[in-house]
Formats: sequence, structure tokens, C-alpha cells
Amino acid sequence: MGRGDSGPVPQPSTFHRQTRRSRLPRDHQGAYGSAAGQPSCRVDATPPGGLSNHRAPPWATGARSGTCATVYTRPIPRAVMGGCRCPADEHERAPSSPMTTMNRPGPTNPLEAADTSAPQQAVSRRRLLALAGGAALLGACSSSAKKPAGTVADTAVGSSAPTTSAASTTTPAPTTVAAAPVPVEPLTGRALADPALLSRAALVVKVSNDPGARPQTGLNDPDIIFEAWGAGPTRFATIWHSRDLDFVGPIRSCREQDVNLVGEFNRAVFACSGGNPGNLALLRSSDLLLVTEGQGPGWELDPNRSRPHKTHANTALLRSNAGPDRTAPAQQFHYRPVGQASVAGDPMTGFDLQIQQVFVQWRYDTASGTYLRAQDRHPHMLSDGNQVSTDNVVIVWLDYDPSHTDNRSPDGITTGSNPALVFTGGRLILGTWTRNDRLEPFALNDAAGAPILLTPGRTFIELPNSGKGSFRGNDSFTPVA
Repeated sequence: MGRGDSGPVPQPSTFHRQTRRSRLPRDHQGAYGSAAGQPSCRVDATPPGGLSNHRAPPWATGARSGTCATVYTRPIPRAVMGGCRCPADEHERAPSSPMTTMNRPGPTNPLEAADTSAPQQAVSRRRLLALAGGAALLGACSSSAKKPAGTVADTAVGSSAPTTSAASTTTPAPTTVAAAPVPVEPLTGRALADPALLSRAALVVKVSNDPGARPQTGLNDPDIIFEAWGAGPTRFATIWHSRDLDFVGPIRSCREQDVNLVGEFNRAVFACSGGNPGNLALLRSSDLLLVTEGQGPGWELDPNRSRPHKTHANTALLRSNAGPDRTAPAQQFHYRPVGQASVAGDPMTGFDLQIQQVFVQWRYDTASGTYLRAQDRHPHMLSDGNQVSTDNVVIVWLDYDPSHTDNRSPDGITTGSNPALVFTGGRLILGTWTRNDRLEPFALNDAAGAPILLTPGRTFIELPNSGKGSFRGNDSFTPVA
């Protein structure tokens, strides 16, 4: 499918050096306003072989402020949509059916709990050379990825060699017995504690990331979270399977891209506040079980919030809409054994990511062994006072096109292959993602084509705009050593 783009394909993680003075042309402004002020990927290193062997592509310009600096960045041409912003969803109104109103205490928002504006540590020359060399794989996306296995690999019990008696009588060698596969939770890779999970349907809940929706409730409990482009701020698709929560939200509307994005979870229950008629029709005609606000049990209204941020729900009750024909999803990723440290890739503390209108920062916390999230330069705090955290962060670059149901709205293309960056165990692994069909998981492979191993636990997947589709933006990535 054509993306309406000409010229070389940008490679987000291939670093090029440029020290000349330059200024961003007028026609290179982003889809949501000026590109000025967007974060750049700044590092102190020279590519192997010198500058003459590494011609910068058209999208690798110098510092946008016009000053002379070593800058690795990727300004994206203005979107074909003319830079319009989508208005607020007009369909998200109070439902006609009665709702449960809970008298819950008002949320707190201790955003000043930590300072995330400290200067970034420069990436060393040695590490940048390694990253620059490894990033060459991102231009040739592999399509030969293997699907994840359903259980941890079998382990063989040792055997001994045959022995000979004094009378030259041979004793048969003991039979090698393979250990039984260790069952794991399909969406976390952790040891399976509850066998009932293997017959339990997955649940998808759309959660708002609008400033008025913050602080959210329940973002530290899903097994997997996708953060994708929305109509202005990003929006979360939270995937629930191994555990439930009695109050999650604020819940917002569906998008066209949701149909393909969550198709790999085996006919999951899909909960949202509503949607435009075209998007709702697409979901109803798919294999997902659409449950909108007020339909079935589990919906609640937060009395401390106003529309469109009042809608919350109980995940166990939402899942109860599923019939016995909807069962557990397949395992999505490959994992290291519990307690085994990652040795792949390079040590990396985290990264900064401009994704649509949101500036995201992830930093590895060695004390907890998790990644902590900041948003718009403040710790991303939840209504319970805890900071958003996860065990793995994966950046999956997507091409975005205008939605067929509303050309002002982006539609992420979630099949094919593109660059991927995996942050796990305090390290960065460069690779690619491949997905041939909406029913398949995202296959994450390294430069050699081997599956990338994640830390067992929760995974947060960022879906920034690659700039190769027709719906463009100014998304950018900066590693932090």
C-alpha cells in the first residue's frame, strides 16, 4: 500500500552526524504545529569510517534552532492533512442506560514528587559506535521471525555413558527424561499460579491520556499497554488477563486502528466508552466482543470528574460479557528465565520520546528493576499516588495513514515490519518487529534474527510515528546512557 512518500525511507535508529548550521524549512512543520522545540537525538560520536562514508539522509538536518551542534534528529514533512487537529469526540455523552455512581475520594496528583528535568547523560563514543553499527539492521526488516512458544523450553536431565564390566558385559545407558514444560502466563511470561487463566479471555480497555483525564487509575495493573497516536494526545489500549481491578479509567472511545492492533489476543473483549458510527461498525464486524459504556455489568461513573472523563469500570465484570468460546490468548513474547539478567544489547538507562503531543521519559530504576515513566517532564503519577512503571518498554515504530472512517484521525499500520527498540533489564537491544497478520503477535527479533528475550512481567509498548506513512508527525527518540 503506498504511503504517499518519496525519497529515501527514514531509519529512526540509524545515527548520522551533521555539524553545519541549518534551519528547518517552512514546509517541514509538523502535523500538530511547529517542529521547533522537539527533542533531538544528541550524541558525541563520529560514525565508523568518518563522515564521508555516512551521507546524512534528507531528514537528518542540523539543529532546528539554527545553532551549530551535533544533532541526530528526524524532522518530518508537514502532514497531508494540513496540520488540522481533531475536535473532541462529540459522541462521548452520558449513556441512556443507568450507571453506578461511586462515592470515591477525589484523586490526588503529586506531580512534583520527583524532578525529571535533570540534564541527560551523553552517550559515550564506544557505545554510540556499537549502536550505530547495530542500527544498520533497521533498514532491512526481517519477515522470517518465529512465533513465540507457548511454554518455557524443555530441560533435559543429564545422562551417563555406558559402562563395561570385567566380563565385558555392557550396561544399557540410562534413558534421558525431558522435564515437563513449565506453564507460564501467556501475556507476562511469569510462572502460572492460576490454571484458570488458560481458559480466561483477554480484555482490552481504552484509557484516556488527555490532560483532563490525569491522574488515571489502573495503569500499573494490565499485562500489556499500547500507547498510540490519538486525536491530539495519545491514548492507551490496556490489555488485562493475569489480574483484575475493580476501578479503571477514565475510559474513552475506540479508533479504527484498534481492530488490527489487538487482534492477536484471541477474540478479546473490547471495552470503550463509544465511538463514531464507522469505528463501532468495524469493531462489531470483527472477531472482538465490543462492550460500550452502559452495556452489561461493570460500568461506573466517578462523581469527582466531569464528562468525558467520568467513565470507569470493573475489569472482572467487563470480562463476564464473554462466553465460554472466548479463551486465553497465545503467548506474545519470548522471555528470559526468572532471575536471569539480560546480557544482550548495550547498557542504557532509558530514553526520551516525543510521541504526538506527549513528551515521554522512561528511566530504569535499579532498586526495583523496573522502568519509571515521566510525562511532559513530570513523574507520571496515578490516582493511588504511585508512579507508572513496567518491566519492559518496547518502541515499535509504525507508519500512520489517515483513518478511513475520519481522515482527521490517524490509523496506525500494525502489520508488516519496521524498526523496534527493546529496553529490558537496564539494556537496549536494537531490532525489528514483524507481523504478517492481525491475528499474530508482534515478533521482536535482533540483528541476527533471533527472538529478543524480555524480562518476565509487564510490558509497555510505545507506537510512535515513523514518518513513512501519509499521516506524518514529528516523533523523535533520544537514548539516555
